[in-house]
Amino acid sequence: MSKVIVMHELGHPAADRARSRGWMLGGMLGLSLLVGCSSPAPTPVSTQTPAPAVDAKPDPTLTREQRLERWLDEGDQALSADRLLSPLGDNAHDRYRAVLIYDPDNTRAISGLQAIALRYLDLARSAAARSALSQAQGYLDLAASVDPGNPLVAEFSEKVSNQRARLQNASPLAQDGKVVQLNGELLRQRSDELAADLQQLARKVKDTGEFLLIVARTDAEGRWIYQQMRDGTPDYLLRGDIHLGSPPRIELQPPM
Repeated sequence: MSKVIVMHELGHPAADRARSRGWMLGGMLGLSLLVGCSSPAPTPVSTQTPAPAVDAKPDPTLTREQRLERWLDEGDQALSADRLLSPLGDNAHDRYRAVLIYDPDNTRAISGLQAIALRYLDLARSAAARSALSQAQGYLDLAASVDPGNPLVAEFSEKVSNQRARLQNASPLAQDGKVVQLNGELLRQRSDELAADLQQLARKVKDTGEFLLIVARTDAEGRWIYQQMRDGTPDYLLRGDIHLGSPPRIELQPPM
């Protein structure tokens, strides 16, 4: 389920709409929350891959080949469950690396490590599509630590670097009609430049009386955007809603 944050002006018809969605919490910001269940985005773990954990007391009834086969099966199971580098001692990376200590040319273990790297590459692509470039780079670092020299990882790392450079050089806000796109990287950094532009936009909205639909990637980002705009109009209560989504933007709608 998605999470929706609703902002309203007390005494405004928008409050009726907010009440129909759930409970309201009043405050100086005129915010109310309707919180559903949502799964948090994956968070990269440390880029330092630990030494592979192997059985402290190997089963003496197993032959070398049987022991390696068991580790490979356990590695495949951990990979399917997305236990890539954690928990320690019970993850796909540990099992495949343990096999390679005894059989450096084992193709199944090598393919397993490559599959781990590709999984992190997929996570990096998803993060980059949300303009979460720091998170994307974290996943790429993990992929490179598991499968050094992987050309697909290297190629996408370059794309992320170029995307980061473009965002850094782009304007904090880019307005196209009634949609104001926000620079995702500057938003993540809570940059002063973006804050100043949001305050200027708020003063324009005060003159037009337009309703704001703030689309943000997280609850915290949505609140920060609104607070910057509120600071730009301390004597005027902005009216609007906050929804979770991507890319971050502000949609200007007719006064309600």
